[in-house]
Amino acid sequence: MKKLNKIIFSVTLILMMFLFAGCSGAKYSISGGSTKTTIEVSADDGNYGEAFVMDINKNKIVKIDSQLEKGELQIDFAEVINTATGDEPDDYEIVNTIKTINIKPGDQVEVDLDFAGEFMPTLTAVGETSGTVVISIEKKS
Repeated sequence: MKKLNKIIFSVTLILMMFLFAGCSGAKYSISGGSTKTTIEVSADDGNYGEAFVMDINKNKIVKIDSQLEKGELQIDFAEVINTATGDEPDDYEIVNTIKTINIKPGDQVEVDLDFAGEFMPTLTAVGETSGTVVISIEKKS
C-alpha cells in the first residue's frame, strides 16, 4: 500500500509540474547582449519579461525592428541602477520608466532616450503575440 501511495503521489506531482509550467502562456527567448538584443516571443496578453540591460551613451539611438507575426509587444525602457558591490554579480533595480513603445508587425522604430545611462527593456505582450523583435543601439545619424 505504501508503494502505491508513493507512485500516486509521484505521478500527481509530475502532472502538477507540467500543468503549472503550461499555464503561464509566456515564452520570451532573449539572446544577444548590451548593443543588440533579439527577442523571440510567443506570449498571451499581459505576459511580462525582461531583456538585457543596455548601456546607452550620448549620441546613440535605439533601433527596433519588428518581425512579429501577430499581436503587439509593449517595450518599456526602464532606467536601472546596479546595486551589486565588489565581486558580486550585477543586480539591477528598476528606477523609472523613461519611454514606452508599442511595436506591431512590420514596425521599424527609432527611439531617442534623451539621456545616457543604463536601461532595461521590459516586455509586455498585448494580445496573443508571436514573432521576433530586434533591439540595437547605433550612432545617431
